[in-house]
Amino acid sequence: MKANLLALVILATAAIAARGNITPSNDTSGASDAAAIQSAIDTAANGGTVTLGSGMFYINSQLNVTNGVTLAGQGWENTVIKQVATTPSAETRVVTVSGGAKIERVTLTGGRV
Repeated sequence: MKANLLALVILATAAIAARGNITPSNDTSGASDAAAIQSAIDTAANGGTVTLGSGMFYINSQLNVTNGVTLAGQGWENTVIKQVATTPSAETRVVTVSGGAKIERVTLTGGRV
């Protein structure tokens, strides 16, 4: 019984720590991908990982990665986050990272970090 309870606790913790594989919506306006990614970041446990699938993610707002969350892709050449704000410029942020958060295996384009 104790072993079963321990296994259940471990599985529940893993489910909280890692948010599922988010796939691109193909919504080039950026609204869908931005909302999905930010929601996953916001609900991830401190130190958890949000995993992005392969493809182009279009965002129309800045992503904020905080609380030790890792935003991980499938490789620099496979996972791209592209800022498509209505007036993108070199000053438009794609993402901000704070509180020990990390971004791994993702290409960011269309603005600055």
